[in-house]
Amino acid sequence: MYIKLRQAREKRGLSQAEMSEILLISQPQYHRKETGLSSFNAAERLTLAQFFDKKVDELFDKAEISQNNH
Repeated sequence: MYIKLRQAREKRGLSQAEMSEILLISQPQYHRKETGLSSFNAAERLTLAQFFDKKVDELFDKAEISQNNH
């Protein structure tokens, strides 16, 4: 589960459906990614970091980034 990402989303009062629109994916796809059942690709991580005006490693733990790059 991407806890930092979920916290950032909830802090802004955004739904998973709204986040899915940002990434141009379906809400069920976003849900699977945020809960860790599926992985965010590098482009999606960058898009989210830019949206929240944060660095990628501020939203995603290094272990999550490393794991998803393999």
